Amino acid sequence: MTFNIFSSSKEIKIYCGKFIIFIGLAALVASCSNHRDYPFIDGFLTKAVYYSGDTIWDRYFEVFDINGLPMIPAVKINGKEVEMSQYDYIQCIYNDTIHFLTNQQYDLTVDHYYGQANCKIWMPGDFSMISPGPTYIYNRDSVLYVTWHKSEGASSYWFSVYLDYDFEDSLGEWDNYEFYHDTILEDTFVRYVPNRFFPDNVITILEGEAEAGSWAMDGPNRWIQGTKGNIRGQGLGYFSATYQPKELDFYVGAPPKTPKLRNSGKVWDRLKERNKEIHHCP
Repeated sequence: MTFNIFSSSKEIKIYCGKFIIFIGLAALVASCSNHRDYPFIDGFLTKAVYYSGDTIWDRYFEVFDINGLPMIPAVKINGKEVEMSQYDYIQCIYNDTIHFLTNQQYDLTVDHYYGQANCKIWMPGDFSMISPGPTYIYNRDSVLYVTWHKSEGASSYWFSVYLDYDFEDSLGEWDNYEFYHDTILEDTFVRYVPNRFFPDNVITILEGEAEAGSWAMDGPNRWIQGTKGNIRGQGLGYFSATYQPKELDFYVGAPPKTPKLRNSGKVWDRLKERNKEIHHCP
């Protein structure tokens, strides 16, 4: 089962700057008009591995109330407080980079002025991408398969692929083409037919690169309309856990003379920006 979230070609630079998958604006607005005594809570546990092999751990929580916060809420994971990093009249942000284990349950409690909110989440287990390999060259007559191992405890995967290549068109002119697509699915593979990546005016692919990554996730798919939050008790909102292994880099047509994508960490940077963007009630 898959959910097509975004697909683009030349508009890739616009979409990468604007779309956010991990914040439910509709749910946040609802928190402003209903249960005014309950704060909106948004939380993430994230572990990500760069192409270079460096690993990032991130615990991020936001407690928000349009009517103001009469006290500083206490956010705890498995009974231990998460450090507050930012405060203003209507929101508190808690963020740290403490190492934590995967493939186990985490209990969130938020003690605030009207009681306690709580939630349980499973941090998906470590896994790795399988194919294609780093020397793979994708051509316009090929079917692209991207596969990865199963992550224990994951309820779904967020997958993204990005291609950037130079080509010669039907008039003999040289041009550049960029393609981005992401989707939510429960399988451990994605299949793309060639015409998904190559417009009709592409005659000869000169050189290019591609990047693919998959995040294992547990928690509500908050970017899908109608998804209910999983915060219980005296609170509203979402708590999610994600793990991303090292992404895959491969070539399109031929290896470029000057590589641009390798070691870029693009997948992590895109999702981190989605995680951290904050929407306020109108």
